[in-house]
Amino acid sequence: MTNIFDRVKALKLPKGEYVIIGGGVMEALGLRLAGDIDIAVTQKLHEQLRATGEWDEVELYGKIFLQKDGIEINPEVSWPGFSKSAEEIIAEATMIEGVPFMNLRHLREFKQALGREKDLKDLALLDEYEKT
Repeated sequence: MTNIFDRVKALKLPKGEYVIIGGGVMEALGLRLAGDIDIAVTQKLHEQLRATGEWDEVELYGKIFLQKDGIEINPEVSWPGFSKSAEEIIAEATMIEGVPFMNLRHLREFKQALGREKDLKDLALLDEYEKT
């Protein structure tokens, strides 16, 4: 199986217009495998990818997500309790092996806002990770 870094690099997304969020960060840190790869992108890149017709369009939470091959393109990162633009997250991303990932402060805020069982487990994993 190809690792998260190779899978993201294979997409050839333009630097400065995307960031890996959520479980993908957990996988990059070696804390757990991500079920899929969630990528937040600028509005411009979202429109460009959507126009290619290569992605399945799925409406979730009143937003159009683009999906294919276990990758989900998010048009924005703003959720109830977490109000950041994709551009803000991209600007403060942490680079790991040449791939931009949501920084840990934002990841914690994001996971706390979502508050699902898996997010609470991820927060516990992050607590352990940050102790080392």
